[in-house]
Amino acid sequence: MSELTEALRVFGARVNADPRLRQMNQTWNRTIDLIPDDSQETAHLVYQGGQMQVERGPSAGADIVLMAPEQTLKEIFLGQSSPTEPYLAGTLRIKGSQEDMMRLDVLSLLIWGS
Repeated sequence: MSELTEALRVFGARVNADPRLRQMNQTWNRTIDLIPDDSQETAHLVYQGGQMQVERGPSAGADIVLMAPEQTLKEIFLGQSSPTEPYLAGTLRIKGSQEDMMRLDVLSLLIWGS
């Protein structure tokens, strides 16, 4: 298992353990692809019914796509880094609706507090 996949599992476990996040996102059903620029190991998150699941490889159809160096993605999902700086620097590229990106940012903020 890659370090990125492990980071996603930690993030998913934190999301799933938080009752207010499960309630708040009960109807937010999205698939999020994570594509490292510098690795062949991709992963995706499936968020459905207030629960997050981590899967290896790309999804069949993502609502949100995050592309960055693997280390950047890992640090974001472990709460070691805010996505703002790599996004503004152009190392984190995002495809998806603004609403979905804001929701994902709120999840991260509520989990990690920064």
